[in-house]
Amino acid sequence: MIENDRTTQGDVMAETFNKGETNSFTKNKFQLNISNFPNLSNIPDSEVNLNVFNANVKNLEVPNKNIPMLKSNWQHEEQKHPNPVGARDKNTMTVEWILDENFLNFFLFDSWANGTLYGIPARQREPGKPGLLRDNCIDRLDVYALDNTGKMPTAVMSFYRCFLTGLGSLHLEFGVADVVTFSTTFEYEQFGISIQRKRPDGSYVLEPLRQAVSTAGRR
Repeated sequence: MIENDRTTQGDVMAETFNKGETNSFTKNKFQLNISNFPNLSNIPDSEVNLNVFNANVKNLEVPNKNIPMLKSNWQHEEQKHPNPVGARDKNTMTVEWILDENFLNFFLFDSWANGTLYGIPARQREPGKPGLLRDNCIDRLDVYALDNTGKMPTAVMSFYRCFLTGLGSLHLEFGVADVVTFSTTFEYEQFGISIQRKRPDGSYVLEPLRQAVSTAGRR
């Protein structure tokens, strides 16, 4: 399991943006950060930098949300009622990646997919005990909106416990210098948004916006 050595969201922001590790393929001031990656390959975690993913994002499609409806009849008139399904039936999220020069990001996604299909857990909860296939996920995927300087985040969308459900094909065309891309599809469990707020001391912090969601079953 490849993990970020940064412990808090503030640490991630400070280290990432002070280093200037921005996505060179994106010109609209967005930045993606993943907290960890389920490494099911034979490459040691220490030899994989998460920037092989963060710096090679071409686009991300934030999923739409559908509200199912129930119908009933009253005195020959149809009535509609929102169907409260909670956090069930979320739509999938799609991310398109730039293939890096060593094919490393595609290989790691392919290893994640193959390992999961064969029931191999990527990490252990306790030493000496088998891990859970349910933990073969990215714990947190953050999409930052940057300010006009492109250096500091003003808001962040966070997707929690993202599971790889689809890996797209690679189209390699010889004699053409175009950028090669591939897509991945994820299902996720929770979603949240944080925005920049000013503290009394003049500093800024990303503060989560509250949503009416159930915490039942969350880890």
